[in-house]
Amino acid sequence: MLILVTLAVALWGHATLVVAQRVFSILLGAATVIVGVVVFTKADLGFHPALGVPTLGGAWLLAIFVVSTGPISYMGVTADYTRYMAPDVSRKQIVFWTALGSFIPAFVLIAVGAAAATVTNMSDPVPGSSRSFRPGLP
Repeated sequence: MLILVTLAVALWGHATLVVAQRVFSILLGAATVIVGVVVFTKADLGFHPALGVPTLGGAWLLAIFVVSTGPISYMGVTADYTRYMAPDVSRKQIVFWTALGSFIPAFVLIAVGAAAATVTNMSDPVPGSSRSFRPGLP
């Protein structure tokens, strides 16, 4: 079924893609808010894990690399949106709003993920998170 929806969106063009993205953005945003509320009500915001690397500088570099991979992976996609804009739109505005639109969701998702890591047994995160957020599961 999902393949048919994907094919239909591709065949019907850009306007359909914009509508589909608006719907899925709202659904994903709502799901993120719900998960975020559940996570932050259980999170230990004072948690200080042991470093996985021997130096603080190494830990920061590792964190920067991990956090940067998400937004960097979407860099090529922004050109798809800007090509549909009118030629007289300010390039500075395009860069600003694209950067802000990439930063906000990345920051929120990383914050929710970091808070979830304080609640979950990270030695086995998938079953650990299932037990943490859905207590009725075996």
